[in-house]
Amino acid sequence: MTEGSSPAASMPSLADGEISFNPPLDSGSPFNLSFPLLTGASARWQKGGGAAGLVQMMRDQRNIATLHTLIRFSTAMALVPAITMACCYCFVLDLAFTFRSNGDRMLYAGIAAIASVQIVIVAFIVHAFNEPPDAPAENAKKHK
Repeated sequence: MTEGSSPAASMPSLADGEISFNPPLDSGSPFNLSFPLLTGASARWQKGGGAAGLVQMMRDQRNIATLHTLIRFSTAMALVPAITMACCYCFVLDLAFTFRSNGDRMLYAGIAAIASVQIVIVAFIVHAFNEPPDAPAENAKKHK
């Protein structure tokens, strides 16, 4: 900047190809912690039959295998990483490696647990793709 010029003269103007951006910050709705999917969830739950309707759906023979899959993979998602981490921390890593601190050993046990979560997810995906498709007669009933 030269001594005789003002700071406003050195600033780019709209004529210089500068883009003006002034977002309307006051026009949005106020922030809240409500989730749109959960709005009216209680009324939808009651309309659908509530807990009795859920139990009735789970007693349907077509849904029992789905319930067993849900329980099996939910249990695996909780237990497999915990058991993997405990076994790696207490037994496997002590036999295979030497660590400077327990924190290092815990880090590698945690990495093994994360890998076991990925294995459970892959097992679920393989199980889902290997399920037999619904019978064509049942699909025709569902689309009517």
